[in-house]
Amino acid sequence: MDITRSAKKRILNIVKFTKNRTNETKENVRETVKELVEITNDVLHSASKVSTMAKDETKKTKSNAALIQKLDDAISAVGKIINQTNEVIKGTTSIPNRIVSIFDQGARPIKRGKAKADVEFGRKVALAESEEGLIVSSHVEEDNPADKTLAVQMLKKSIKALNKAPKEVAADRGFYSSENENQIHDLKVKHVAIPKPGKKSEKRIKHECQHWFKRLIRWRSGGEATIGLLKRKYGLDVCLFHGENTGIWVNLSIFTHNVSKLAQLMAQTC
Repeated sequence: MDITRSAKKRILNIVKFTKNRTNETKENVRETVKELVEITNDVLHSASKVSTMAKDETKKTKSNAALIQKLDDAISAVGKIINQTNEVIKGTTSIPNRIVSIFDQGARPIKRGKAKADVEFGRKVALAESEEGLIVSSHVEEDNPADKTLAVQMLKKSIKALNKAPKEVAADRGFYSSENENQIHDLKVKHVAIPKPGKKSEKRIKHECQHWFKRLIRWRSGGEATIGLLKRKYGLDVCLFHGENTGIWVNLSIFTHNVSKLAQLMAQTC
């Protein structure tokens, strides 16, 4: 049973309806989603039958067990998506740990605040870059933790990798907290440049106007170029390894970047 055309027709209708955000449009989208859920339920029922038949056959031949397990995992994931879609149809607006990707169930919605895409779906990767442009530590985060919870742990990973504490640390305002600043100083870092968001006291304004602070913030802005390079040239934009293997892909991308950067640095010194 091929329901591709039926599903595609309804998805295109949803895209068309969402261009006009009226109450009538919302109701049309809701009804179309219900139809998609019914179609998906039929497919899920057929897939379950295929899985049962395949398991009976596997008992005799002892083959294709991996493929059957992959099918069962997909059936389980789609079942969860149907349940959470039904909750949304009922009016539930917040579903903890909801699945946003069948292929990577650990992916999370991440609010970026960009004009092109306010919300993106994927995994958050924390990076620490050295003065020379090398990525000295990285970590693929679970869920979508606040940036300020990552600052100290990333610095500790960098210290472990370099076997010494850096003299200066810079990060964007999302990493700011007075506790973070104090803990970073306790790790023997002389200068910490993390802009404080929101209203600032005169003392804080004076602190952030110091020459070294502005210099570090300008340097940190250059880190955006490194992130863009990792996405554009080294495959960090779209991860082809999913689930627990995401970290492998990220590490391979960073390793390739670092090797290329080291080659450039060596060429400059020779």
